[in-house]
Amino acid sequence: MALHPIVVFDRLFYGDNMDIAEAGIAGIDTSGLRAVLPQRLDWPSVIGLFILNFGNLELALVNILKLRSKPESKKAVIKKSFHEKIRCLEHLAESHSSMAEKRAQWKDLIVRMDAIRDLRNHLSHSTLVHSVSEDLKSLKQVLCLTQDVSADAADALRVTFEELFNQNQLMADLLGELVALDYACKGAYEPSDGTVAGQDIWTQRSSDAPESSDT
Repeated sequence: MALHPIVVFDRLFYGDNMDIAEAGIAGIDTSGLRAVLPQRLDWPSVIGLFILNFGNLELALVNILKLRSKPESKKAVIKKSFHEKIRCLEHLAESHSSMAEKRAQWKDLIVRMDAIRDLRNHLSHSTLVHSVSEDLKSLKQVLCLTQDVSADAADALRVTFEELFNQNQLMADLLGELVALDYACKGAYEPSDGTVAGQDIWTQRSSDAPESSDT
């Protein structure tokens, strides 16, 4: 059995730990909701999981920056690109008193977030390419930049299904570490809006994941 990567949800969609069944009992119309975890593992589902996880990684990053921003700067933080948000976090890790003791851990997470961002950009400009093995006995599918479709394999980044699947898990792990580190630093500052860092998102693991497709 193949295990799904963690899919991270914003609690805003479900309220305070309210699941879909409880929402239905409470009289809330849940007919507009669709399954988040896919029934099978294929390219569209794994790419979709990556996009969902990336969005929640960015949400966590925004929350961390907002909690350490002046009230008049919060809106500006939200509008920054992901790259700019990482650079803001990098600056905070160097200068903010609440983060000083764990500066090395923040730097490690920043390096990993930059790598995830590069992969996200790669996916945004990629297409699925089929190639035949050198012995002409098997086909391989990879995601590569449209400009690199005809390039030599050694000269272009080509992402396999397994690599992208693993990146989903690594990104979910990164998100967990980011939230945990932020929570560990919360005692050194007082959020201006009364919120508590590290309690804005939650994770769900699939305990009954479907088998991976052979295709």
